[in-house]
Amino acid sequence: MNDYYLEVGTSDYKEELSQAVHDLYHKDGLPIEISEVCREPNYLVSFIYANLKEKNVRNELTVKIVQYYIAHALGSVVLQGWEERYIRKKLKNDYNMFGSEMDEAYPKVAGYLNDQAETGFLRLRNRILVKSILEFLNDHQRIDLEGFMNFRSGQYKRELKKQIARAVNVYALQQEHESFVRLLKRFFESQRDNKNTMHMVINHKDEVAFYDDKHSVLINSGAESEDHPISVLLKRSPNHLIVHVAAEKQSGIAQIVQEVFGDKMTYCRGCSLCKEN
Repeated sequence: MNDYYLEVGTSDYKEELSQAVHDLYHKDGLPIEISEVCREPNYLVSFIYANLKEKNVRNELTVKIVQYYIAHALGSVVLQGWEERYIRKKLKNDYNMFGSEMDEAYPKVAGYLNDQAETGFLRLRNRILVKSILEFLNDHQRIDLEGFMNFRSGQYKRELKKQIARAVNVYALQQEHESFVRLLKRFFESQRDNKNTMHMVINHKDEVAFYDDKHSVLINSGAESEDHPISVLLKRSPNHLIVHVAAEKQSGIAQIVQEVFGDKMTYCRGCSLCKEN
């Protein structure tokens, strides 16, 4: 056999590897010949570096370039196939998630892990994984995906485990927040007799003041006030809430209030209260 070759085998990720091979095959200019052998339960792919016969600097450089593409292809197999099983296993074993709880948690945890714009976690995992694969390919001409992930991917798995812990923490906080919002919703929906309208103004110092429908001050929850805006709303239980000026830009109290009140809350686009605050 040609000295310049590489074999990749898997039993659990045949579809993902087949797709990765298909993508590689259609990359223009890669000097490789690809053959696939499927003997259940195993799937073996051979990459032969075409026209490379002698060991020299130029050929070695060509091999490094091709290995780079193959390593990224194998990385995609792991990210698209192997990771789901591993994440589900961790959620089950480390966080005691089963059944419907697992079904609800997994998409949100995985979504957080793969939200490149929000966390950058995906790029970091991929970089660590591809580096480990390339280091392995430097000394080996055959790689078994399951064996590699079990015994040669320690740094990648440590990073993924750390990211899973962060994602689960974010998920737990989201669950607490959603539970809190549902509780507030049930309370306000039970106050059907209230027909009053209130105005909530958040100034540029994030201080909150409440006014009645005649723009008279009800409560000024400034820096020295002991009344939290949610407490005020619980006591007053308005049927309609109008939020003014900077409130629309807030990510805290205004967001919670909007989730609770829904279409019973509106933003003012400019009035005397807005100008005063």
